[in-house]
Amino acid sequence: MSPTHAQGAAQGRSLLSPEYRWVTIAALALVTIGAYENRAVTTILPIVATELDGLRWFGLATALPAATFLFASALGGRGPTTSGRDGS
Repeated sequence: MSPTHAQGAAQGRSLLSPEYRWVTIAALALVTIGAYENRAVTTILPIVATELDGLRWFGLATALPAATFLFASALGGRGPTTSGRDGS
């Protein structure tokens, strides 16, 4: 029988313990890549919007990737929380 999350927390397991290490590293990498992509788009977007005569869409083009990433992160985190670690 595998330990539950509460039992694992009671035993003092950290996010960097061997059991959770790769999931923690992957989650941090995905969040970092998403943040980098958002900053890259926000940096170059004023120039692109001006060149393509699309300045009226600047606000939407800036906010939409961030909102989508936030929604996907929340939705992706909901699955393991509601179904448990083993997916049942």
